[in-house]
Amino acid sequence: MGLRETLVTKPCDKGEGGDHGGQAAAVCFSLTGACKHHGIDLFSYLRDILTRLPSTSTGWPDELLPDVWFVRHAPARRKTVA
Repeated sequence: MGLRETLVTKPCDKGEGGDHGGQAAAVCFSLTGACKHHGIDLFSYLRDILTRLPSTSTGWPDELLPDVWFVRHAPARRKTVA
């Protein structure tokens, strides 16, 4: 086994590396699903919250949740194909 194979496969073999990637993916899929459920244009939603999130205080404000966000941004309804 070469050095590259050792470096690439070693963390996977022992289950090391943490679960941060899985948690981040779960958050992304949850937000995507909530936007789809509420008929929100995902690009508009993500563009708005990702520009506002760095300036918020600690935590995730409720106003950035998709269902609450949509009440204030009703024009961001997803376009339907006729």
